[in-house]
Amino acid sequence: MKKLMTFIITILSVTFLYGCTLSQSLQYDIITTLFPQYDIAKTLGQDDFNVYNVLPLGASPHDYEITSQDIESISNATLLLYTSDDMDPWVSQLILNDTIVINLLERVEENVELHVEEDNEHDDDHDHEGEDPHYWTHPLALLE
Repeated sequence: MKKLMTFIITILSVTFLYGCTLSQSLQYDIITTLFPQYDIAKTLGQDDFNVYNVLPLGASPHDYEITSQDIESISNATLLLYTSDDMDPWVSQLILNDTIVINLLERVEENVELHVEEDNEHDDDHDHEGEDPHYWTHPLALLE
């Protein structure tokens, strides 16, 4: 009976560990830091690209702390699309060799002037110091 229990525990352990290595070995083509960028990349890439969003659904981007598994996924990805240095400060601390990193706010600012109005009634409990990183809500940001 003891040998049978040892055999069962060994089989379950191997199965569990094999499942963990499968989930970690998944490689992504594009990784994003917010759902709007994820949705755009997923829609444009359709089935041609494997897209992953590091921010869990319902989580606040202002409080998010990157996980070690996300760092590994990003370092193995082809492209990282992140919102901005203010919204994703952890990106500047990553050491990435082959991953292409694009700060989307810099790309949008080249075409559209995005500034917060002084009398703006937008109150989201955080300060962006005159620059609006919520560019995906700007009606001209993606048209230019």
